[in-house]
Amino acid sequence: MKNIFRLHCVCIAVTLLFIVPICVASDEVGEGLSAEPGSVLPGPSATSEDVMDLGGEDTQAPKTDNIRPRIANLVSNPKQPISGSPDEEFGGKTVLVVIEAEGVDDDGDYPLEYNFAPIGGAASGYSQNNKFAIDGAPAGNLRVAVTVRDSRGAESEPMTIDIQIKGKGGSAESGESSGSTGSAPPTAKKSEDLDKNPRLAQCLCQIWGEDCRYEKDDRYEDPCVCPEVVKRDGKDVIEWRRVAIATKGDRYDECIRLYGSGLQTAPTGDSGKPIPGSSIKEEEPNNDKGDANQIEFHSPVGVSGSITPADDVDYFRFYVESAGMLEVKLGQVPEEMKARIDLYGKNFNWVTRVDASNPGDEVVLVAAIPGPGQGFLAISDLNRKAHPTDYSFVVDFQPAADDGEPNNQAGDATDLSFDQTITAHICPVDDVDFYKLYVDSAGILVVGLDRVPDDMKTRIDLYNKNMAWVTRKDASNAGDEITMEVDIAGPAAHYIAISDLNRLARADPYTFQVQFRPAPDQNEPNNQVGDSTDIGLGQSVSGYICPVDDVDFYKIYVDAPSILEVKLEAVPESMRARIDLYGKNFNWITRKDASNAGDTITLESDLSGPGSYYIAVSDLDRKAHDQEYDIMAVIRSG
Repeated sequence: MKNIFRLHCVCIAVTLLFIVPICVASDEVGEGLSAEPGSVLPGPSATSEDVMDLGGEDTQAPKTDNIRPRIANLVSNPKQPISGSPDEEFGGKTVLVVIEAEGVDDDGDYPLEYNFAPIGGAASGYSQNNKFAIDGAPAGNLRVAVTVRDSRGAESEPMTIDIQIKGKGGSAESGESSGSTGSAPPTAKKSEDLDKNPRLAQCLCQIWGEDCRYEKDDRYEDPCVCPEVVKRDGKDVIEWRRVAIATKGDRYDECIRLYGSGLQTAPTGDSGKPIPGSSIKEEEPNNDKGDANQIEFHSPVGVSGSITPADDVDYFRFYVESAGMLEVKLGQVPEEMKARIDLYGKNFNWVTRVDASNPGDEVVLVAAIPGPGQGFLAISDLNRKAHPTDYSFVVDFQPAADDGEPNNQAGDATDLSFDQTITAHICPVDDVDFYKLYVDSAGILVVGLDRVPDDMKTRIDLYNKNMAWVTRKDASNAGDEITMEVDIAGPAAHYIAISDLNRLARADPYTFQVQFRPAPDQNEPNNQVGDSTDIGLGQSVSGYICPVDDVDFYKIYVDAPSILEVKLEAVPESMRARIDLYGKNFNWITRKDASNAGDTITLESDLSGPGSYYIAVSDLDRKAHDQEYDIMAVIRSG
């Protein structure tokens, strides 16, 4: 398998085009890789076991060498903004990054399919026709996942491309020089505001990469820290570097939209305690999970308690009847309390936590709950102090009740009916919803998502009856409505999988419908000459060209030399017809092609003697059609 990547970065301010080819090597193509010193991006070595075996319907597909590749930058310009080579300074301007790929499979005849997806906090982009583009990528680390698929459906393990785009002086500022010891960069939010909204701060830091985090330290100007792989004594080691908070761009706007500039807290009464739909007061002892106070979700629930004595931990138990999104807002915190919220699963297993950056900070935890079942919350002080005043929080649960669950595996797929509106949820994180349908004939399948959550970047995958992957449709942007239209064989079962490319969870549902336009050809299977359908002379026969690349064979018998006329009528408007004629020994004799789609055509040929003859009908454009054609063969004396 031979692969070539090309990467372009266009600086918006100066509209320069940089081309950086990147080679992907399989076990077959190890030679020819060269790079500037230090430019090879580390990645796990690959073996043939890394190939996903997606066998065909009737026979197992042979293994391919589409293994997890090694990737290297071939840098022709020594000042490219690529990790591992000298950095280009863009003065903080955003850039257009385009990655293009091309290659052929091991047979050397069929092009490979490349799919790209930004990882973590990377800017959003689009992937289409072996090309991936992000318009407006800011300074920082841009991480993109790449998978390669060959003509037989085998797909490589994902590999990662890391592109380091640095602003002037190594920061992400707009038009101003900054560095680790320079002047403070301009920021959209004062650090004091970010300290009060850690979710916003974390979101802004993760614009540079999913592993970046908000970690304010008064000794440094930049509040974000990001890991960077560097060489030390010939080994790869991780070092943490300081990065300025993001100040603009699409991802910045998205963080502000999701988390705002401040926290929302529950309404309070004269005592300062929250008064949502219902409220409870902590009751000791509840410093063990087995003694946790019960929370009932009838509406947003206000809870108050106190951390006393020192080392106190307050546990609360809740029960949910479905998957969904849990939100805990710890909005009233004693001034000296550096709060922590921990979440535990139904088996007392720790799930996640959120810590305050400073004493007195408000804290918000948002998590996807797989449900149904119980869960636990724990409130504590990171500094293990006791506090004379109460804390209070508001906890809310938005159910993502999905009647089809569990259906996150093909074996648990939910049965579908055509023209039925399905409402479901992608929850928890990494959820995939499988659906199963059955068709009585070949035809055209249409899957349309007409309601999509704003933050869901949808993927639709189609699998055949043997769970061999067939095709997919990806949304270009989060919230896009998408439709997949594909021809399928039948009668047979097929499987549809719906997922989120960004691997997020949410309580908002999606809805979709599945429609099917049958192409019920009673003469099938007749796509090989040995399976030809017998027809009589002067008999009109109807057939369908479906699925793609279908060929319909018919057999006639003549008892004397004669002139044959084969008439193809009622041709579908989008079908550019072809008629082929074969002799009794399956030898090709002649053909007739339509000039335009939808044309009626007639083939005429002299037949040399008695015997069987074979007629083949196909579409020159290799399309599938859900409308039938008519064919009739007649003879006349020579």
